[in-house]
Formats: sequence, structure tokens, C-alpha cells
Amino acid sequence: MVRGKAWIHVLVVFLVAALATGTTLAADKLEPNQVQLAKDILAQVDEMSATPIQFEEVVVRASADRSTTTRYKVWHGSEGRYRIERTEDTGRQITIVCNGETRWTLDSNIPAVLVEHDPFPARRRYSAVPFLAGRLSGEVLVQTTRYFHRPVYLITITGDKSTHKLWIDREKFLVWKEEKSWRNSEGLYLSYKTNAEWSPIFAQEDFSLAHGGRRMVDKREWIRLRLTEQSGFAVGLPTVLPAGYEFFRSRVLTVDANKALMLQYRERDQLLSVFQHKDGFSRQQLHQLKQKIRGAQAEVDIEVAFRSRDGMTYVAVGPVSKNELEMLLDSIK
Repeated sequence: MVRGKAWIHVLVVFLVAALATGTTLAADKLEPNQVQLAKDILAQVDEMSATPIQFEEVVVRASADRSTTTRYKVWHGSEGRYRIERTEDTGRQITIVCNGETRWTLDSNIPAVLVEHDPFPARRRYSAVPFLAGRLSGEVLVQTTRYFHRPVYLITITGDKSTHKLWIDREKFLVWKEEKSWRNSEGLYLSYKTNAEWSPIFAQEDFSLAHGGRRMVDKREWIRLRLTEQSGFAVGLPTVLPAGYEFFRSRVLTVDANKALMLQYRERDQLLSVFQHKDGFSRQQLHQLKQKIRGAQAEVDIEVAFRSRDGMTYVAVGPVSKNELEMLLDSIK
């Protein structure tokens, strides 16, 4: 159960969303092929996602000990143009703007602007749901009901570990509300949209960014700045990697009450990890890191290499030669 203020917050949000849902309990079940019907509806969501639209959205994520609320404002135009303004409950603000050719990302916590000149075609937030169509499993139920007096489909997907519900507009195929709960992990996810307007008239400035004179940086420098902000120390990134390895993910860890950074690179199903710590790692900590990664990659030979310079300790652990790991560490800038 979600405890304390987190539980009260989530309860209020769920009550408000439930009141908006209307006659769900009296919903009609549609027959006969529920799985295929759900796939057809999700395909319509995908098809309609190209329609210009603007809306607001609230996303709540909750676990046993914490709850977060994120608010979005979304403008989606034609020809690959879009604007997403995200506000977290901590006050952090992230704005992403694309004019169809260039995409800018502005984060209130980072003193620079990410610029991408060849942005990939964006999957709008409200069109991500169709990916479910290819992996529907468990019991699937499709009903008709109303949401804020609008006729909607209510799709309920009940699996072994979770229940997933979607309220989808029967005319516009917009996902008005999404709710997911996990039975054993005490996790909750809720999103709902408001103030939707289809085919709005956008202004030119809707797809431009006022950056306040911040410097423009590429993806690599943006990642370095973001990780520096998260970890609290100056982060370095390798410029030389073993053949086939690409950046996979990052994570800030706590080592003896101090923050450490883990970067992971992946080549197919093999992981290579690079750790950075301001105060260094003890021999026991290095052994634990190696054993943990070896356990995650059974039957794979794991090598370890480390370097210390300028008050930082760098450790690389992975299924490549020690020489390759040392070359990686020497390339960190």
C-alpha cells in the first residue's frame, strides 16, 4: 500500500479520474473476438495520431514509498512539428520543440540546449499505446462506456502480474485515460488528458524555442551535462569503445553514502559497465561489482580494469579483454 502523503495524493487523483469516467460499471461488453477487436481499435489510435492536436496531460506514478506527478502540454502539428512542455512536481521543466528538421531540448536543470539536426520521426505520447497491439496477452475485455460524457471504448488487459486499462475515444481514437496496476509490487500508473483540441491553428512561435542565450550542444555533451547534474561531480565519457558496443543506459548509485555513476554499453546481449566515483572504490567494492555483473552474464568471462586521476576513480567491467577496457578508460574525457 502507498503510505502517508503519497497515498493521499494518489487517492485524490484516482477519485477525480474515476468521477470523470462516468458509467464504466454499466459498460456494455462487445463480442465476439475481444483480442482482435482490441487490436483493431489500437490500430485506429495509431492511424489517427497523425491528426494535428493540442492537449494537456497529467501522469501519476506511485510505489509503496513515493508518488510523482508530471504535467504535460502537447502541441502536435503537421510535417513532423511538435512541442512538448513537461513540468515535474519538483519544479523541473523540460521543453522539447521540433520544427520538422531540427529538434531542441531545454532542461531547467542543465545550462545548455540539446540540438539534433536529424530528429527521428517522433512517436507522440498519445500514440505510444498501439505498440500494445503486437503483444496483447492475458485476458482482454472490450467494453463501451462514457468518459466526460464522450463515448469511449474501455479496453481491460488482465495479465498474471498487472491490470491495464485504456479509455479510448470512439470517434477521435484519442486515449483519454490510461491506468495500470501491479498486484505484487504495489505500483500504480495513471494518466489522463484534458483540454484536447483537434486541428487547431498553430502560430509559428509554437515550434520555435526561446533558449535565453544558452549554448547549443550535441547529444554526447548533453548526456555528460545531464549526468553531471545527477551525480554531483564532473562526469567524463569514453571516446573509444570496443567494437560493436553502443551506449545503453546510465544510473546514479550510492556507495558508502556518496554518489557513484554507472554507464552501461551494450553489444547484442552483452553488457559492459563503466563506474565513476569521486572517492574511489575499495577492493571489496570492486569484487562485489565484478561478482554482480558476472552473475548477470552467466558463463561469460569478465575482465576488470581501473584508473585513478584528478581525484576520480574509473572502473570498467565487461566481457572483453583487459586491454580493451584500459583503452576505454584512458579515452575518458
